[in-house]
Amino acid sequence: TGSFCASLMLWCGVFESAEENLNYFARRRTDSTIGKFSPVAVTSPSQRRFVNYLEAVLKSRIDYISSKRMILTELTIMGQPHLNCESCNLTFIVENGLHVEYDHGKAVGLLSCSAAKCSGVWHVKTAFPVVVNKDVSIRFYYF
Repeated sequence: TGSFCASLMLWCGVFESAEENLNYFARRRTDSTIGKFSPVAVTSPSQRRFVNYLEAVLKSRIDYISSKRMILTELTIMGQPHLNCESCNLTFIVENGLHVEYDHGKAVGLLSCSAAKCSGVWHVKTAFPVVVNKDVSIRFYYF
């Protein structure tokens, strides 16, 4: 709750910095009637870091809210799991939300794992430019 409240206060401009909002939340969370004081209400380093990330985003003035279109033309795959390079075939699909934008198996066919020569690095070009935005996921399948 603390990181959410501090982030919301930062977003709404209650204070200008993440630290000020975190400190304000800590002071307000203190119950002075029973003498308990919580000097740092948000104690997890990752939660405090998140509020600081939000501050950096807000101060950068970059529009992170509007969706941006991206054009996918190539994938570089590094560090794939233990694949049998002799008999494995690989394919992938690109999804935008719940819609399949590109199916490499249908467009090009299966890729032979031996094509990567077991080097652990693949460079795969799409058959055509794939336009995506918002929530993009790439699913890999191997046979």
